[in-house]
Amino acid sequence: MDETRETELRTLRRKGFLHVLKIIAIILILLAVLAFSVFLFFPKTFNIDRITRFFRYLGLKNKESYGTITFEADASNTYAALGDCLLVSSEGGAVLYDMEGTQTAFLQASLPTPVLCTSPDYCICFSPGGGNILLIDDSGKQISLPAMNSILDADVSSDGYIACVHTKDGYKSAATVYNRSRKAMFSLSSRTRYLNACAVSEDGDWLAVSALAEEEGLYHSVVMLLRTDTNIPDLDAASSSVIRVDIGSDFIYDMKFVDAAHLCIIGEENVMFLDTKGQLTTPDCFDGMQLQDYAFSEEGFCAFSLKSTVSVRENTLLVLDENGTELGRLTSETAFRDISARDEYVALLSEKELQIFDRKLKLYYHTADIKAANEVCARDDGTALLIGYNSASLYIP
Repeated sequence: MDETRETELRTLRRKGFLHVLKIIAIILILLAVLAFSVFLFFPKTFNIDRITRFFRYLGLKNKESYGTITFEADASNTYAALGDCLLVSSEGGAVLYDMEGTQTAFLQASLPTPVLCTSPDYCICFSPGGGNILLIDDSGKQISLPAMNSILDADVSSDGYIACVHTKDGYKSAATVYNRSRKAMFSLSSRTRYLNACAVSEDGDWLAVSALAEEEGLYHSVVMLLRTDTNIPDLDAASSSVIRVDIGSDFIYDMKFVDAAHLCIIGEENVMFLDTKGQLTTPDCFDGMQLQDYAFSEEGFCAFSLKSTVSVRENTLLVLDENGTELGRLTSETAFRDISARDEYVALLSEKELQIFDRKLKLYYHTADIKAANEVCARDDGTALLIGYNSASLYIP
């Protein structure tokens, strides 16, 4: 009888324990659903980077020397956020500073008009017309590329592939793609067309080039997408691996792959999007506005600073996805100084404040303490670097 009673008690205890486990599991599921809902509908409240920043900058936010960088002022200075550092490029080369303001790398070169192209882990620096491309990674390591003839344009993909358009003896121009080992993996030469802009996709699968062709004394632009796993002996030869799109008289200033299959094209008159199937889209949301500035994010969207051609006080921040579809729009009477995009963030520096948004222009953070900043560099954790005449300061929300 005692054994039967003991067995019954063990059974009851087991059932009670299982019942408690079920209640705990239900509570955890409900909490997970609640957390997901808050994250989905209230991103400003539940932003995972907020937690990351709390621990990352614990004890640093109020440290006097942290987040303040002083550098030599120069009219040619250009800036980029690279990893946890700030890269400052001028006509004498490029200097990398950590957030304590310490110089961690120096690249010496003649760069009369320096241009910076960045990815999350790499930055290239060149001067149009020069022969050198400087490459530095987020650890400060300097990587050299072979010297070339006059460089016309260059680009780095989100994962570190490099493309450049340059002059070549006996040809009007040429293009080369380098893999992550910095070895040339694809090249082409053009006898009949001038190449003036380029872009390379993730994994180096696609090279985009803009070419200028002359017909009856008039120039027109052609954008070509070329697969880098197929040799192209002649740029004008028919090939199934080349996608050609005639842009007309619109001169192409810049191009960038916003993801592995979509190219954003910045023209003198239009902004266009071209996919690797040859579909060209020209958004109509720029009507009546003049492009002032633009920024690309490696997360598949582009931000544009626009000024109305009708009202001198109307300024617009516009975000488009990889297809050219509008994600967000903000209009203000306050003049914009600079915009920047990185990861999921868009930073807008105006005359009054710094605002940090998500890709749909939902406001995350803002501050009126912009000091004398004229430029901003967004960072992938939601912080931003405010850059002035000869110094930069880190804004930590």
